[in-house]
Amino acid sequence: MFKSLSSKVIAVFISVTVLVVLITSAVFMSLFFRYAYEEKSAALLDCATGIADFISSENTLEEPTLKAKNFPDYATLVSSVVDANLWICKTDGFFIPLKYASWPVSTSQLTDKEQKIIEDCLKGTQAVTTGFSNNFGEETITVVVPIYASDEYGTGSSEVIGAVLMHSPLKYINETFTASSAFLAMTFVFAAILTIIFAVLLGIHLTKPIKEMCKAATSLANGDFSIRVHTNDQTELKDLAHSLNHLAHNLGSTFTRLKNEKDKLGNIIDNISDGLASFDTNMHLQKYNTALLKLCSLNQLEDPAVTEMITQVLQTGQKKTVVLNGKDILKFTATRIQNKDITEGVVVIVQDISQSERLNQLRTDFVANVSHEFRTPLTIIKGSVEALLDGAAETEEERFSYYSRIETESKALERLVRDLLDTSKYKAGKIVLEIHPMDAIWLIADITAKLKPVAAEKGISLIFEPKELEYVLADYDRLRQMIIIFIDNAIKFTPQGGTVSVFAEERDDGYAYISIKDTGVGIAEEDVPFIFDRFYKVDKARGGSETGTGLGLSIAWELAELHKGTILVESEIGKGTTFTIVIPLAPPPEDEEDEE
Repeated sequence: MFKSLSSKVIAVFISVTVLVVLITSAVFMSLFFRYAYEEKSAALLDCATGIADFISSENTLEEPTLKAKNFPDYATLVSSVVDANLWICKTDGFFIPLKYASWPVSTSQLTDKEQKIIEDCLKGTQAVTTGFSNNFGEETITVVVPIYASDEYGTGSSEVIGAVLMHSPLKYINETFTASSAFLAMTFVFAAILTIIFAVLLGIHLTKPIKEMCKAATSLANGDFSIRVHTNDQTELKDLAHSLNHLAHNLGSTFTRLKNEKDKLGNIIDNISDGLASFDTNMHLQKYNTALLKLCSLNQLEDPAVTEMITQVLQTGQKKTVVLNGKDILKFTATRIQNKDITEGVVVIVQDISQSERLNQLRTDFVANVSHEFRTPLTIIKGSVEALLDGAAETEEERFSYYSRIETESKALERLVRDLLDTSKYKAGKIVLEIHPMDAIWLIADITAKLKPVAAEKGISLIFEPKELEYVLADYDRLRQMIIIFIDNAIKFTPQGGTVSVFAEERDDGYAYISIKDTGVGIAEEDVPFIFDRFYKVDKARGGSETGTGLGLSIAWELAELHKGTILVESEIGKGTTFTIVIPLAPPPEDEEDEE
């Protein structure tokens, strides 16, 4: 009994040499037939694809109809080059008549199986088959290739306008294979007994464990690291099996660890808010994360300023930053990717700094606006006090005039400080509303009645036209403040003889609409988006107590949002402005008498 694998291999090799020759011959013939068949198929496919491309170039999407007059004599070419019969089928199932070729009139003359092959081709699937052999009286190989229409640029599209079928007989291949098979059959009979004996021995001692190891190696190559080889062989194959199992275990652990690290890094990159893009040393974009596409387009990475920055980083290795101003303000920061002494590329981080820039600008504008609003009344007060100290007011009437001016501007300063404090509270969310159902009609009537004398002093008519309106859900004091702000503004900017009208109604959307309409100077279209900003005034000449602080509309907007409503604006220069307060409706309060 052999005690080592090498001695067994020698014994088997001496015994089955003749058998190996015969088997090798058989395998060779089988491979020869397969090779000849595949070569024939490949040649037919290449020819059919070429013809389909020629036809496609002459039949565009604008005229995707196959016409025989557009074709050269393809049938003669195919017959002489690849010894094949050519059919060209249109999408309606009819075949193109060609010279020197035989063809059916339509697919209806073919079998169901043949029709199915052509239908699949017209859907874009090419095929190699012997299913058309009955049409030629011998075994025939057929290739079926779709014809695609060309678009206006001459490139292919996904629209199929026909099919090319090429049929070639297999008689020469079959004849050669038949003769070779007969010779191999006689040889096989002679060696059959030896084959059976030594095949059993080889399968017991060698074939089975080797097949298991080959299967395991294939599984490892496909990424299955859980595969293990089990063998009872006491030869070197057992050591090989143990080594293969150890390799599978180590590869599985390493692969899992690398995959976890890769997934973790990928998740980090995909979930960061900043855009990330990497470039190679030729400045070609390699990878980018999803956040990049949310911040900017890929075309912005080709901006001259960005490309110049990347070039400088590649050359100098120093970190560079570029800011692009557009719809959004984007900051591009580039850093060189260095692996030891080798430069591998550049990574670019894109950040949207629009919000921070706007906040900086708002802070600057706020300081400037507050300074401006304080300076105007303080200047008037200072001038009046200096006039009084210098004795410029000689009469009691003149002194009273200065005192009145000081009082007016002091009140303006007081209003400004109060409005600033209210605005800050609204922004900080420190205002708590006492929301409850209330009668808005009664509130509006009360306000208009008290402001009518103020309007009358300016020669303005203040009119309230109530409509059917249920109770609203609001804070009494804050809703009153909003309505007064808009009516006061309307009176302030309506000329003498004008009219301020107040309307109140409910709509089917569940909201109440309180409108204050004036016949004043109106607001320019370009100013409307900014009128609710703090200190914004349509009249750029800020006039202290005369034109207000510029905070009233900002406060009204904040109050509307706290009521879960909004404010609508309609205005036209020279014709007036309409502000509409939109707040939720509420059911009327329950009757307390019923409870008693």
